[in-house]
Amino acid sequence: MSSVRVKVTSEKNFKSGALLKSKYDKKIKDIVATSANLVRNTAVSSIAQNPNHPSKAGDPPATDTGYLQSNIYVAIDADRMGASVESLAD
Repeated sequence: MSSVRVKVTSEKNFKSGALLKSKYDKKIKDIVATSANLVRNTAVSSIAQNPNHPSKAGDPPATDTGYLQSNIYVAIDADRMGASVESLAD
């Protein structure tokens, strides 16, 4: 897990410190969303590369219907500071 801290050293810098924190927060939220989607896309494409035959240990699961691939989704936390990639398939 990563964190970003902004320290305001004087009242004079309060506005610029708050603005800087706001910019970092937005950038972090963008990175979280982009990263989660990259993980999802990698999972989907790796499953697509292993069609119609039993998968070996350590390989992505094999696919024959596309059900698993179509049920992989990104769940972004309410604060947008974290995300998970999940599947609803059995």
